[in-house]
Amino acid sequence: MKLVNEIAEEQTTNPNSICMSCLNEESENYDVIIELTETQNLNEFIYIITDPESDFSENPFSLSFGARYDFKNCETTEVCFDEL
Repeated sequence: MKLVNEIAEEQTTNPNSICMSCLNEESENYDVIIELTETQNLNEFIYIITDPESDFSENPFSLSFGARYDFKNCETTEVCFDEL
């Protein structure tokens, strides 16, 4: 999926930030839903990309993958996102 490669490339290029407006734009461009879920490990997130128009075994197709970022001086996820 081209979108996954674009997100991974952005994360590799900018490991200190998550471009939320970019994710929103890509979601609209690819007509998918992108969810970003935090994990119990600080700086690690799970992306879930869902194609609501697909019908895979009576459910929309979903793909998930993890990404690790390098936020500086973060004690909580909220602080990390406040830095962005």
